[in-house]
Amino acid sequence: MRANTGVKIERYVRNPMLLSLLRMSRISHVPSFTTLEEYRRSVLSLSRRQSALSIPRSSIVASHLSIPGPVIGLSSAVGQEEEEVAPMQTGLSKMMDFRLLSNKYFLLIGLSNVLGMLGFYTPFVYLPGMAVKMGDNISVQDANLLLSMIGVSNTIGRVLAGWVSDFAWTDSLVLTNLAILGSGATVLVLPLVRSYAMYATLALLFGLAVAAYISLTSVVLVDLLGLDSLTSAFGLLVLFRGVSSVVGSPLAGFVFDQTQSYEASFFFSGLMLLAAGAVSGLADILRRRETRSSKADHVSVQ
Repeated sequence: MRANTGVKIERYVRNPMLLSLLRMSRISHVPSFTTLEEYRRSVLSLSRRQSALSIPRSSIVASHLSIPGPVIGLSSAVGQEEEEVAPMQTGLSKMMDFRLLSNKYFLLIGLSNVLGMLGFYTPFVYLPGMAVKMGDNISVQDANLLLSMIGVSNTIGRVLAGWVSDFAWTDSLVLTNLAILGSGATVLVLPLVRSYAMYATLALLFGLAVAAYISLTSVVLVDLLGLDSLTSAFGLLVLFRGVSSVVGSPLAGFVFDQTQSYEASFFFSGLMLLAAGAVSGLADILRRRETRSSKADHVSVQ
């Protein structure tokens, strides 16, 4: 009876050490287990005694009978959540490295983008309305077509800006500054024209100018701050642009409501773009000064 019971119990044992122990008990005169419940209690008590003696985890303590299944599932679920949260926190810390705010080049580029985005979207929102109201017999359909012209020239301009910036003699920051100043001048001239041909010409020029302003952002950041800071700098710069863009168009609309004139709104937006070009130009001046100073120091050391 006792031997048959031991054989039955062996079917439920998965730990090799326990299985060998059980077989030895049948050979010797060690009392064998009569029920599965007694076997489980004895294993648990043995596990407690061996854990107190610092038995390695590979021993009976690590047996599946000593650790409940729900606890194992809970601990693994918590570990998976921690593993999922950690990469997210790392990515956010890389994109939002506020230590860049102490860098003078990044501060100037950030301020330039804040000012530029205050006037950037005004032509996209108010140009058709101004063309209909102030132009010479311009229909609504023709006025809306001006936005398509801006889009087409902007697409072409982005390709051209990328192609030109690949040349070794091209300074991406200078090209960006010229694009900002050109877009600001275009916006300032728009309220002064009346013919559809002039509106179309200025719309095409505006689309070309802002193409370089937007597409060369990452190149400018790498040139000024280095490749290691690109992720954080671009993330913060997009944050600045987003906040400024949300404020820019409503602010131009507020100016129109107060003056009942599109001219004031476009003059305001054009001045903001010119101011953005001036601030970005200041970053270029500082960079050139530091480059000349470093070269002079290097020559003096030699």
